Amino acid sequence: MKKSRWQLQDAKNRLSEVVRKAREEGPQTITLHGNDLVVVVDAQQFDKLTRRSRGSLIEFFRESPLGGARLNISPLEREHTHLTLLDEASRGREDVEQGRTISVERARAKYQASKR
Repeated sequence: MKKSRWQLQDAKNRLSEVVRKAREEGPQTITLHGNDLVVVVDAQQFDKLTRRSRGSLIEFFRESPLGGARLNISPLEREHTHLTLLDEASRGREDVEQGRTISVERARAKYQASKR
């Protein structure tokens, strides 16, 4: 199994390997006392995640993974769906731009804790 989580001391001792794996295999999480501390990512991926789009909202949706999806719904439902998606996307984009995000691992942990 590919290692993607590193204790801080291991990451310090094997920094070259952490960096290589980040470039070849994806983000590498560094932990301290079992808690996520930082994530090492490839520079191109970082740029992609942090760049500010200069395009329109329509271009934003066209570039999304669901850009070509076809839904079988009525025109009224479609309009409602579009308005809802635009509202959610606008709020989500603002959250990303303001740094109001958490890792998938942290979101999963919060979800699991809420189920208890």
